[in-house]
Amino acid sequence: MYLSVQGKVIHSSEFRIDPLSESLMYGSGIFETIKFERDEICFLQDHLERMRSAAQTLRMELCFSDEQIETFLHDLIAAEALAGGVAKINLLSNLKENILMITTRQNPYTAEQYQNGFRLKISEYRRNERSSLVGIKSNNYLENILEYRKAKAENFDEALFLNSKEEIAECCMSNIFFVRSGVLYTPSDNCGILKGIMRSKVLTLSNEIGLAVRAGQYGIDDLMNSDEAFLTNSV
Repeated sequence: MYLSVQGKVIHSSEFRIDPLSESLMYGSGIFETIKFERDEICFLQDHLERMRSAAQTLRMELCFSDEQIETFLHDLIAAEALAGGVAKINLLSNLKENILMITTRQNPYTAEQYQNGFRLKISEYRRNERSSLVGIKSNNYLENILEYRKAKAENFDEALFLNSKEEIAECCMSNIFFVRSGVLYTPSDNCGILKGIMRSKVLTLSNEIGLAVRAGQYGIDDLMNSDEAFLTNSV
């Protein structure tokens, strides 16, 4: 397996990070997960814009241009000889400098899953909509991972978080939409969600085609009484 570190493609066995780095000690870092197909890296500009905003909030410096990062991605995809898959861009705190690390993997979603639909459970834990990390795709992701693993162990595909007000927030790795009487609904930004790239695309496209859209505060009853529901993420 190869990865890109500070723009250089290396074998994974060569990667080193200081054991006292904030990234290892405290999970200090941010990431973006991006789908790619052959030479196309999907919505890269949107991902990098969100990443730079998060870096600024966390006072982390992303000292490479968008053009450089795009080159790093293409170099790594070529080294791995992948026709399609998922790239993950990580900005890691490593004492005196931040490290830009890029990895690739296969896309985990299958055509069968899309045909069968996704089974969703309600998490027993509540999302803190006032958290300082709301809206930041940070490496402090363990709560999401634990709930996702629990959902998979119980034969579900995803888990849905409610916030402290018992409002629908988001899933472990996706945003949620539901439709009722021809209107598209989704939790608003202040419900404690990450504003997903695909969520934004769905909202923009819906407005362009004249579909009524409502972003607001909704409970489980609203979801259960909907005509249909779907999830989105960048993969």
